[in-house]
Amino acid sequence: MRVLRQMGIAVVGTALLALAMWFHQVEPQARSHDLQPLRNSGRIGQDVSNSVFSIRVERVELAKSLKASGSLASQKNITTDGIFLIIHLQAKATQKPYTLDQVRLESGGYTFTGNGRAGTLDSTVGTFEPMIWRKAVVSFEIPRNRLAGARLVVGESGLLTQLTAEAAVDLGITPAKAGEMIAHAIEGYDPGSTG
Repeated sequence: MRVLRQMGIAVVGTALLALAMWFHQVEPQARSHDLQPLRNSGRIGQDVSNSVFSIRVERVELAKSLKASGSLASQKNITTDGIFLIIHLQAKATQKPYTLDQVRLESGGYTFTGNGRAGTLDSTVGTFEPMIWRKAVVSFEIPRNRLAGARLVVGESGLLTQLTAEAAVDLGITPAKAGEMIAHAIEGYDPGSTG
């Protein structure tokens, strides 16, 4: 009887080991693209909508330098070795108030967030209400060679990124157009004149 029980334990143990090895082989492989947010795409001038918000990029401007804020006339313009990209957009929430989160610029495999200059342009645009389009301005300081092919990406914050909404807007900047835009970039752009 004792030998029979030990043989039964050995058979069950071997079966469990074989089952564990099989489960190890069929474990799901998590790929990076499986963990990306749900992205809707469009072009400048188009409404790009998802279940959380809608966004429309109206126009894009470039600046070689920004007018310094403050009352002192002796303050010099804020300059860059790259270029300031100023994006004028409108956005609205779909069902409940939405705060513009996860705003970034993607170009050539690089990602840029904000313009890196505190107080130069206000990229904190507040909360957007359902069904009401509201204007906003976001800016980025980027290298000149990253302008062509740039796209604005706006997302929502969430614990599970694969379940969050995201909108990508192609700014329509070809290499030829980028060169022309850089040649005509504004010197001393006034952030107070955005609108």
